Amino acid sequence: MKFEVFGIHTPLITENDNLVDVLLTSLQDMGLTIEDNDIVVVASSVVSLVEKRKVKVSEIKPSQEAIELGEKYKIDPKFMQLIIDESSEIIGKPKGLKGFLLTIRKGIPCVNACIDMSNVPQGYYLLPPKDPMISAKRIREEIKKRTGKKVAVIIADSGILPSKKGTVGVALGFSGIKPVRNYVGKKDLYGRVLKVSRQSMVDLLASVAEIVMGEADERIPFALIRGVPAEFTDEDISLEESIMPPNECMFMSIMLSKVKEEEQ
Repeated sequence: MKFEVFGIHTPLITENDNLVDVLLTSLQDMGLTIEDNDIVVVASSVVSLVEKRKVKVSEIKPSQEAIELGEKYKIDPKFMQLIIDESSEIIGKPKGLKGFLLTIRKGIPCVNACIDMSNVPQGYYLLPPKDPMISAKRIREEIKKRTGKKVAVIIADSGILPSKKGTVGVALGFSGIKPVRNYVGKKDLYGRVLKVSRQSMVDLLASVAEIVMGEADERIPFALIRGVPAEFTDEDISLEESIMPPNECMFMSIMLSKVKEEEQ
């Protein structure tokens, strides 16, 4: 199998830009065009930006809960308020690290509810896209309308793996692609039937894209992946199809039980 990955360099994107405009113009400047079954990976930060998810720090009014939790976790109460608003659950603070909380947002474990403090002007925070699945679908449909091509779209952010240094790509939202490749029932090299093996295609593709998109001032908010034998679809798929419930996840189930033990 052979596939290609193109990092799409763009001008600095502002909140008044149309992402598909920027994508198509930047592709044209590179001598590229959209083809059927391309996969477009979009940095969540630029999706947040054009969705007006930038919050001015001076305008945040922390609640009593945010003040108390901020003191408990040694986090600014204003930032704590955003974490409370954006996360469905706060798991706890890593020992020895200040300013970071493990949270769950829309079923996905993440740091600080995926709120961005980098690549945003001084004095602001950038909240994650309100609904990344809707964002991905909207971008995919606009690409199809303007190019006539059927593509998949993945909204990607940086994430971490337990005990591994550095970040990987995490798919916050996706459209036009089946998120998981199932190997259950297939045989391995020695004829054993696989019972639990699955590949998270959307997260693997997000990680491939992160290699060319970078983390700093590269100005590569899009990646185009071509030639991957993914399972494309026009059906609406729920985010839950890509998420394992915490009680079924080896890492999260043990982590949550440890947290509960410490709280008792």
